Amino acid sequence: MRLHWIVLMLGVWVLALTSVPGLTQEKTKITIWVQTTPGAQEALDILLRDYEKFNPDVKAEQEAMTVVKFDEKIAVALAGRGGPDIYNISDRYMPQFYPKGFIEPLDPKAFGFKDLQAYKVTWLPNSLDPFMRKGKLYAVPRELNIYSLLINTTAFKDSGLDPKKDYPRTWDEVVTVGKKLVRIDAKGFMTREAVHFPFRLYWAWYALYLGPLMNALGGDYLSEDKTKCTMNEEPGVAALQYWYDAYYKHHIASIDRAQDDIYPEVAKGTICMFPGAAWARSVMATYNPDFVNHYDIVPGPGINGKKSVDMTMWAYCVNSFSKNKLESMKILNHITADPGTWQERAGWMLPRIWVLDTPQMRNIIGRDAWQEDIKYARPQLVHENVGEIGDALIRAVQRTLYDKMPAKKSLDMMAEEVNKIIAEK
Repeated sequence: MRLHWIVLMLGVWVLALTSVPGLTQEKTKITIWVQTTPGAQEALDILLRDYEKFNPDVKAEQEAMTVVKFDEKIAVALAGRGGPDIYNISDRYMPQFYPKGFIEPLDPKAFGFKDLQAYKVTWLPNSLDPFMRKGKLYAVPRELNIYSLLINTTAFKDSGLDPKKDYPRTWDEVVTVGKKLVRIDAKGFMTREAVHFPFRLYWAWYALYLGPLMNALGGDYLSEDKTKCTMNEEPGVAALQYWYDAYYKHHIASIDRAQDDIYPEVAKGTICMFPGAAWARSVMATYNPDFVNHYDIVPGPGINGKKSVDMTMWAYCVNSFSKNKLESMKILNHITADPGTWQERAGWMLPRIWVLDTPQMRNIIGRDAWQEDIKYARPQLVHENVGEIGDALIRAVQRTLYDKMPAKKSLDMMAEEVNKIIAEK
């Protein structure tokens, strides 16, 4: 009876202690919204669980979503001074988010560095520049994508081409090689495209081919001061005309298949050449596990002795409305310190200075192309009205490729529309 009484009193004592404010503490919950891929979602989860092992008072959870859903959800949340503690952002959208006060400046001391300069040298040269404003850092990269040229090595071989020697070095050679790669059946249907121009998706996909060709020819989307659309000048017109000719003159791509879901098509081999970044391996493998044995990534083509390739970057930033800014910064430091995990799971190139020395990076497909093309890499369209300008680009391309409107006329219409957007900002 005495023992029963002691056990009962101990239970009451424990219950009382756990009811006293301050003696127990709920975990700090950090929410992360991301536009991502399955492999990248897995990589982030691994790194977050690892962080929690060393910080048991923290619970970090990610919410993954598509690009369209993410863009809609984050815009509404931030406008209402809410949203997650951490979210990802593209270099393209920095001019749009930064002036609105949606992003908290990062403190290098939270990362264990005495100042920003000491922190910057742990990243590849210039890789933090798109996320710098007035001497402060606002985001840290999760990936630096260099869009070289993904080729189907099996298609090259069965067309009598050596994928190591015969891949196109110039845009003219894309046509020459493409005519050997393309396959058309007895009914005239193109069963295998030599090259695919993905113009039914998000505007940035349009830019992956148009941009580098236009840039190599000396043109750009906007004037240097960002006040005028210049895509309707000669380089932009030549770039769009090139793609019109690829469909209607050279017949190395099919307008009928332009609406197909790109990833499965590339994965099963019905597209021979495609703008390829390091993430292709993990994404395509979800559609075809054997894909890795049938493709390579080679340096992107140039023209007239000049070259440009598209570079896109995604980064993580801390919401300025977060109540857990310091903890969020510590998490950012942890998840961006391990480029090997990102490469292994997602195929992403996280640009820390030691990325090429990680075991996962030593023998990856496309390593040489990435190292070569980073010298020619340029950001895509960057402007505070990038979404509206991107939509105008979509309409211009589709007028020419679908409706066969002359490239110059269509781009003149785009320029008029974009100049009005910029004037009204």
